[in-house]
Amino acid sequence: MNFMRIFLIKSLLLLFPSVKCSVTNWFYVAVNESALLSITAAGSVYDATWMKDRKRLLQIKDRKVKYYVKKEQCRCKIFLNGTLQIEQAVKEDSGNYTVTVYGQDGKQKAEEHTVFIVQGPVPQPVLSAECMNKTVFVKCEVKQKAKDETFIIELTQDKSKKIQKNATSLELHTRHSGMFRCVVKNQVSEKMVEKVTKCSGQLDLYLILSIAGGAVFFLIFMILLIYCIRRKKAERLEVDVSCFQHSSEQLRLGLSTGDWWVPPAQRGERCPKCPQVL
Repeated sequence: MNFMRIFLIKSLLLLFPSVKCSVTNWFYVAVNESALLSITAAGSVYDATWMKDRKRLLQIKDRKVKYYVKKEQCRCKIFLNGTLQIEQAVKEDSGNYTVTVYGQDGKQKAEEHTVFIVQGPVPQPVLSAECMNKTVFVKCEVKQKAKDETFIIELTQDKSKKIQKNATSLELHTRHSGMFRCVVKNQVSEKMVEKVTKCSGQLDLYLILSIAGGAVFFLIFMILLIYCIRRKKAERLEVDVSCFQHSSEQLRLGLSTGDWWVPPAQRGERCPKCPQVL
């Protein structure tokens, strides 16, 4: 059984000694810049033909270059290793490019596809914000957008982010003030605008904690003040009661002995065990 499998594999290799390799790549370039569309196969090639949207552009074979279109129209050239160079790219150069590589025996060695996209600079975004009922309404918009322009709008605030593709505006509603950032970008360019917005009537965390701490401190202070006042009154009341008891005792003794009792205050004395209270 294994012998039959080995025999079958060897037979296929003899019938198809070369294997075609098909690769698809994506290539982005900015307007008026040059681009190099290379071939995965390393080294020089014997025969390579480049096509755009299934129409032949140019060919290199045995180190000789042949153009199928006008050079001025193509604005391109090919190197010995099969690399295609496009100079001063315009949006009309965008398309599907295909290169086919052949060996000296005339058999195809490889075929590669490249999606070539020429993009212009993205427009400048405009960021606006409005406060309403303690809510921040943020809007990022692009004033001008061509039909064939593709880009991404990102609107961020702290860790929250909203992303929209191929749109002219993006909105965000939040109750948190702070820094808002709007980014418009494509594969070749990026533009950004930032704005700080703080709605009146919104209290941040530090201010809330400060107010709460001050209220707690004031409450503790009032409790201590009331406690001290009540304690002072209690001490005064205790002194008055002690003096009254002492005076009553002196009066009782004077009546029992027949001596006329004179209050200690008139004799220039103080009540015993009665501390002076201010």
